Amino acid sequence: MWLGPTPSNASLTTKGDIHGFDTTDARVPVGTNDQILIADSAQTLGVRWGAAPTAADTRVTTLMLGGM
Repeated sequence: MWLGPTPSNASLTTKGDIHGFDTTDARVPVGTNDQILIADSAQTLGVRWGAAPTAADTRVTTLMLGGM
């Protein structure tokens, strides 16, 4: 249950947009097909869209599947 102030939907302009936050509410625009949202502290809002890992990247695939 959301207990904070009601967020403004005015910043969301496109289907798939999500809310982000830096020092104020901000729009995280939707990525393109087949992209995933990646945590990235170097980005203003702390996230970016990027390519999903491929099967060739076994280290990432193993971590995503919960293996070691």
